Amino acid sequence: MSEKRDIAGLWWLPTNPDERWAGTLTLECDEDPKLIINSQKSALQGLGKELVAPPAIVGHDQNGKLISLLFPGWPQTHGGMALSQLEFEAHYAILGLELSHHDDFKVNELTFQMQYLVAWVESSGFLKSEQTPNEDFIIRYKSPDDQSLLSIPTFP
Repeated sequence: MSEKRDIAGLWWLPTNPDERWAGTLTLECDEDPKLIINSQKSALQGLGKELVAPPAIVGHDQNGKLISLLFPGWPQTHGGMALSQLEFEAHYAILGLELSHHDDFKVNELTFQMQYLVAWVESSGFLKSEQTPNEDFIIRYKSPDDQSLLSIPTFP
């Protein structure tokens, strides 16, 4: 994702799915996902009292697509007499899934699809490993040095 993306939607805590708030999730390259909830002060009083980071925040966008925010931080609150604003930063935004806790996210299958170019794989940071048929499959990766067009291998 290279462009900033704002996703308006409804958000709730997995522990209380009946109480929902309108808010906007901002996704930006090299930034943690940020959720800002604006509502009447009375609607957010229960959430603001806890001042503890929930295990996850769940929501859906305007089209009903589910979104889960994992490892959200402590809420920052701002407000006046009638309106309040809660701001959360999370480590991960998972689009298309509802997860009530980060422990619920388990990967059972991972598929890579790429054109096989030996030189590209080696220069991109994937490391070869010697494996026997009885071993688990391991993908080894080491971030490669920066390259310029002059240092990219040429192909015959």
